[in-house]
Amino acid sequence: INMLRKFSTSKVLVTGGAGQVGVLFIPKLQKIYGVENVLVTDLKDSLPNLKTVNYEQCDATDEKKMTEICSKFKPNVIYHLASMLSAPSEMNPQLALKVNIGSLHNMLERARELQAQIFSASTIAAFGEGAAKIAGDNEPMNPATIYGITKVHMELLGKYYHKRWGIDFRCVRIPIVTSDIAAGGGAASFTVDMIHDLIQKKKAVIPISPENRFPLIYLPDLLDSILQLMQTDNQKLTRRVYTMASIGVSAEEYVNEVKKYLSGDIEFKPDFRDDVVKTWPEGTDSRNAERDWGHKLNYDLPKTVKDIIDRITKSSH
Repeated sequence: INMLRKFSTSKVLVTGGAGQVGVLFIPKLQKIYGVENVLVTDLKDSLPNLKTVNYEQCDATDEKKMTEICSKFKPNVIYHLASMLSAPSEMNPQLALKVNIGSLHNMLERARELQAQIFSASTIAAFGEGAAKIAGDNEPMNPATIYGITKVHMELLGKYYHKRWGIDFRCVRIPIVTSDIAAGGGAASFTVDMIHDLIQKKKAVIPISPENRFPLIYLPDLLDSILQLMQTDNQKLTRRVYTMASIGVSAEEYVNEVKKYLSGDIEFKPDFRDDVVKTWPEGTDSRNAERDWGHKLNYDLPKTVKDIIDRITKSSH
């Protein structure tokens, strides 16, 4: 009951609410905290896919406007989801720095002023060269991409705010996220795009070489895990940043799983995204997350692919 009381009085601010994670995460948060206690922000004018939402259009890098929003709404939990993804970041590194680092500085400062709990998402792209093929929490962080660099900066700064000002900063290194929603150009968004393409056009191009391996997580598992981490008693956490569990898979294995349900012309045509994926680990070691907050995945590869195809087929009818 205490747990519920604690959450029912929480006020939650979400940045980047229109993104791949936000769209499905917000209804979950609304269910826990109540629609009026979840304030969603994004660059877009509105969130058409949510029937009822407490929404303010705001750029997460805009300090003046975000400070106004925070002093009015007074959130005690912040989910900072605003971020540019890996492939768009490589195409425009200057903008990636502005968005990913600028918005982080803004939201950490708001969390410090409000003494709010803050979640921000890191990535397996933060590891880079020298990391083990199955990467855990204590790997060297040596990312080769601007996206990874902005995320290492985030991890370090979040830990600093925790140490210096006692801010309850929590973070997970997220594997490649797949879901039924098109992801907007991450290096491995083919996991979603190919299913849409096969259903609509009976053909798909895979921009990753068949043998290239990467760690995958299905969006429902990711959302449950983030909530689980945020609701864990602070005393139980031995660190601020955790590497998540994942499904280790090659592009070919993923495609073969999809082929059990869908047919069409599938062509492997590696481009710059193939090189990006090669800098990532092939799998993850999540033992600390499992021990500290009971982290585990409910979806393996067959369950993930089947569920995505079911959802996309249902929504296209």
